[in-house]
Amino acid sequence: MSQAKTPTQQDQPLDASLSTVWFLAWPSILSNLLNTAVGIAHLKVVAPLGASGVAAVITGHRFYFLLQAINIALSIGAAALISQAWGSNNKQEASRVATTALAMSALIALGLSLPPIFFPEVIANAFGIESAAAQQAAIFIRWLALFNVVYAFNLMLSAVLRATGDVINPLLLALATSSANISLAWMLTRGSFGLPELGISGIGIGSGIGVSATTLTFLLILLRGHSDLKLRWQGAITRQRLARLLHIGIPVALEQGVIQFSLLAFLAIVAVYGTEAYAAYGIGVTILSLSFVIGIGFGIASATITGQLLGAGQPELAKQSGWKTMWLAVTIMSLFAILLASNANALAAFMTHDPEVIELSSNFIRLLAFAQPIMAVEFSLAGALRGAGDTRFPLLSTFTGLLFGRILLALLFIQLGLSVYWVFAVALTDFSIKAALLIWRFQSGRWQHKFKAHT
Repeated sequence: MSQAKTPTQQDQPLDASLSTVWFLAWPSILSNLLNTAVGIAHLKVVAPLGASGVAAVITGHRFYFLLQAINIALSIGAAALISQAWGSNNKQEASRVATTALAMSALIALGLSLPPIFFPEVIANAFGIESAAAQQAAIFIRWLALFNVVYAFNLMLSAVLRATGDVINPLLLALATSSANISLAWMLTRGSFGLPELGISGIGIGSGIGVSATTLTFLLILLRGHSDLKLRWQGAITRQRLARLLHIGIPVALEQGVIQFSLLAFLAIVAVYGTEAYAAYGIGVTILSLSFVIGIGFGIASATITGQLLGAGQPELAKQSGWKTMWLAVTIMSLFAILLASNANALAAFMTHDPEVIELSSNFIRLLAFAQPIMAVEFSLAGALRGAGDTRFPLLSTFTGLLFGRILLALLFIQLGLSVYWVFAVALTDFSIKAALLIWRFQSGRWQHKFKAHT
């Protein structure tokens, strides 16, 4: 692995400067953009199959995020503990937490993969999409489940490395994984270079093989110790360490569950307006995720810096870093949103050839562009709170925003007979509620004392 180090890994004092924030953020942003490119490529590959094929891939991707919800929670908990241990210069503890988290992620992923392997049709039909799309979605879901363990390992491996301030190796992992994923999915779906034409199965098989090859390669390198973080199996999995991971991770798992089930419910609400509206929503979210991932990158940077500064006994500096990260995220996401909204028609037309889907998608992109600065606040401040181990409040804000700002409001608009654009617009209310609550919590400073509870 690369031995490039960030300012937080070198023998210099930790700081909350914008340069440190950006140094940690840009590789994470680029990594997330690569992951988003995979979603866009999958939709582009399946576009010739029509709206039903697009709807099937959107359904599969949404189920994938639901499948990974617990491991996302575990990775956030592990990152908080690793960054705090790293900040207090306890690298052995950081390595043992990483080892425990990787082992737990494999077991959890294995258990969660069994239902979709054996009952993919039941899951696909639960989305409320038409039968042709549901049949294709079931195929895609089964293949995603078969490779679920390696997907979980990929996610956790990146998270534990970033928590130490190593953002270069996760970027290299994302580059290798995305390239292999897209190339193999394209070739197996279309039957290129003499390979069989597998249709939607090709996306699942190609993705799985690509992710498996790159993830296992990086894991073997890490096991051999070619990194500042060294896996330590002996004495790693203890009752106390598991309890600490669960204490931070359970609220995040609940939050992820709330997010994923709420979004599934929201997709079912959108499906009431037809397959074209359903496909347009998925395309719009996929394109806008080019902006979302910028916020996620800043959230990762904020969590890393906050955890390490608290571990180093500098709570006020941690607070300064949180505000600086937020404003930098707001600025960059706003500029990027303008760029996406200005090219909404061209981007939608690139993803599909259906005129109705193009119109719906482009209007949705323009509408949600207004939410990007608000989402920047949510991503950055929620990241800072999680880095401090304060995972319960983001759960509360997420539940409040999704239930009252999105689901109930969308149901009301359907009852009133309003157009699908009104349903699309409820996302603005959802994000506004969450951002307001997170600003209040971060300003209160109560999260600065959470670190003591986990040491």
